[in-house]
Amino acid sequence: MDSSKTEQNQSEIDIKHIIENISDKEILKDNLSFFAFYIALYENFADMVEERIKGFFCNENKQRKDGTYKYIYSQKYKDAIVEKRVDEKENKDILKASMLWLKDQGAINDEDYSFFLQAKELRNMFAHQLIDVIFRGATEQEFRIFIDLFALYKKIDQWWINEIEIPCMGEYLPGSYDENDVGSVVSYLYETMIEVLYLGKSEEIKNIIRKYTKND
Repeated sequence: MDSSKTEQNQSEIDIKHIIENISDKEILKDNLSFFAFYIALYENFADMVEERIKGFFCNENKQRKDGTYKYIYSQKYKDAIVEKRVDEKENKDILKASMLWLKDQGAINDEDYSFFLQAKELRNMFAHQLIDVIFRGATEQEFRIFIDLFALYKKIDQWWINEIEIPCMGEYLPGSYDENDVGSVVSYLYETMIEVLYLGKSEEIKNIIRKYTKND
């Protein structure tokens, strides 16, 4: 086949795909809700990681003019997180440093950290190239990353509760409760929203979600 005709046919398919993504109300709504939900999940994930570790290291806080409070960085927090070099270029980044601290504690592994960097890049693309991704629509791979990001959220959430919060409270002895059945309220809320939004979709999407739900 003539390569020029092949390119023309592909171009026509791409144009039809773009038109469908922006003119079909349901497709447009699905794509917009997915991109927004992904960004919201990522931002909440980042806040959870940063704020929990910050609260672990920093005991003092002060009130802002708007009535909210912010932590006063302890020297231990500065040494372990704020001043940590997170890559070969010796950059500083509180979120990356916090994730590396979790890796050092055994909460996550190298694969988890590499995936986090991938999820971070995808979040930035959705936030800064939104029109482009709306035109082409969400992909199955991006949906898998979304579900994997939630799985990592739950993994860190459970580790934190089991290894930090419960031992600090001193209310439970090891083995006296189901460590796999703990989670924050926010984690359960996200799980509910994912099930409500996506379990009515295709069987493939349902199977991806069910892999991470507690009712497997």
